[in-house]
Amino acid sequence: PQGRGGLTANGYLFPPDAVFDEDRLLAAFARPEVVRLKGVFRCENGWIAVNRSHGETTVKPTAYRRDSRVEVFAEGLDWKAFEAEVQGFARWLAQIKPW
Repeated sequence: PQGRGGLTANGYLFPPDAVFDEDRLLAAFARPEVVRLKGVFRCENGWIAVNRSHGETTVKPTAYRRDSRVEVFAEGLDWKAFEAEVQGFARWLAQIKPW
């Protein structure tokens, strides 16, 4: 993770064959340590764009189809636990690749 002060950021790329559980993914992103995030995910019901800022999360369908990806800004987040949790929400075999 990169950052200054208490705010750190990390980005992740997931292979296009990763299919996420949308409800579990959104619950992880709603934790109070996540200050801001922007991502695109392939879920069971299609591709979604997720944006979280100021405690509000928006989810919209998206035409983007290349890969799933997210950039997260957080304060006091246990990044290793967060990464393991998000990985667990996808059905796939590959490992995530930090940016």
